Amino acid sequence: MQSQVDAPARLLASESSWRRSALERVKVRIGTSAFPLRLAQEIRIEAHLGAVRLRNRLDPGMRRCARELARLRELRLHFGCGSRVLEGWINLDGWSAPGIDYVCDLRVGLPLADDSCAVIFSEHVLEHFDPQFVPRVLGELRRVLRSGGTLRIVVPDCAKFARAYASGDLTWFRTVVPDAATAGDALNDTFRNHFHRFAYDFETLAGALRQAGFREIRESAHQASALAELRIDQEVPSRIVSNLYLEARK
Repeated sequence: MQSQVDAPARLLASESSWRRSALERVKVRIGTSAFPLRLAQEIRIEAHLGAVRLRNRLDPGMRRCARELARLRELRLHFGCGSRVLEGWINLDGWSAPGIDYVCDLRVGLPLADDSCAVIFSEHVLEHFDPQFVPRVLGELRRVLRSGGTLRIVVPDCAKFARAYASGDLTWFRTVVPDAATAGDALNDTFRNHFHRFAYDFETLAGALRQAGFREIRESAHQASALAELRIDQEVPSRIVSNLYLEARK
């Protein structure tokens, strides 16, 4: 007989399963209606982030956590960590996952002091922000980065996709999106799906960083940072061939 101690865990698992099945039922209903599924997903995301902002403002525990983070210095910041939590780093994201230090809306400010970060790493995050938020996001990253500190950003490189499309290189596209029937399918999967908002090449991203006040902006390569602590790019073959790796200093 299972212990009564296991009952809460079983109940949580049951509730989580119910939520997932309920969401799937809603998606099916919307998918067969005239209501755009993407709009429903957008509403869900904004409702979630709105709730996160409200909780961080009102929850005493979250406010205390923010104050504690604001006292720290010489940090290594993992901006938009998702489920990839790095040990020894401050891991921030808009969605909760085991090990994340603080959940916040990354578009509206960070709970960190000025000049508190020695390095910042962000992989496959910036392309998820609408262009209207990018100056604010990059400005916040510059604010928390110390003088002489390094920011490393990794995003999909639209220049690589454009070159492959112009040359008709379907083999390359299928390295990135294995089930793509055409190059157009692969382009849409990369830059339209997954809630991507903007496509960057080096010149476009470097220009945005310069406007935010960064300097010494240079293109890098996979695991090729001058700093050993920033050689932490994910080993995902489909991304390695299609990524733009860029570093900038404050």
